[in-house]
Amino acid sequence: MDGQYDPDVAVTIALEIMKAEAATRAGDYPAYKDDPRAETLRTYEVMASHTEFAAGYSKLLGDLVYGERRDFKAAFEATQRFADRLRKA
Repeated sequence: MDGQYDPDVAVTIALEIMKAEAATRAGDYPAYKDDPRAETLRTYEVMASHTEFAAGYSKLLGDLVYGERRDFKAAFEATQRFADRLRKA
């Protein structure tokens, strides 16, 4: 996000996508089908505290990104800000 997009518009789009996915593709995931926002937020919380996820992020950066690389903590702060907006929407 980092100032390149309107965060409120991004949340609106994300909610629309979640609703559409829950209606059409969540057959194997009843919790997501019942409440896609809550399940998405739960996923953000798991990602924030899961050390293997952070390690995978670092490996992905090493494999794919040349030049400046944001560490997981700094990069995930933007994700947490988005999740906070999503939580309040």
